[in-house]
Amino acid sequence: MDLNEYSAIADKLNVELRGLTTKLIQNYKNEVNKNGETLKTLPFYHGFYFIGRNGKLLSDHHKMYIKINNSSQSDVYYSLDDKELTYLTYDSELGFKVPTPVSEESLHILFLDSEFYLDVMHIVGLSGLLKASVTDTTNAIALLKEDLAEYLQ
Repeated sequence: MDLNEYSAIADKLNVELRGLTTKLIQNYKNEVNKNGETLKTLPFYHGFYFIGRNGKLLSDHHKMYIKINNSSQSDVYYSLDDKELTYLTYDSELGFKVPTPVSEESLHILFLDSEFYLDVMHIVGLSGLLKASVTDTTNAIALLKEDLAEYLQ
């Protein structure tokens, strides 16, 4: 294969890839528009926990930013107030983390990772997030009843 052949193939593949990520971004934005206000209220529900797709508690920053995936190397959060994906980076001069919205172009790159996209949609899609919180609480109750049965008599 020479460079001209490669360029012809790569151009077509990149157009197709861009079309796919554009659809993913639109689906993400639709879910944010539909569920953003509800997501914003969840930290105020007693007993609600942001649980990831993996069943583990998601980190949060001041109950305003929910980390997309605790095992992810990047600090990408969903901003409950701004209803968008945000990077939180520590500013040593200010002494705290500063939010920077994820650009549209960065969304195209981030959404190439299907696991990351599914983690995002788990949060903004709302249903999976609510089910995960209920499951987590149900499991905690069952564990307490089993492990501490003699003390609960």
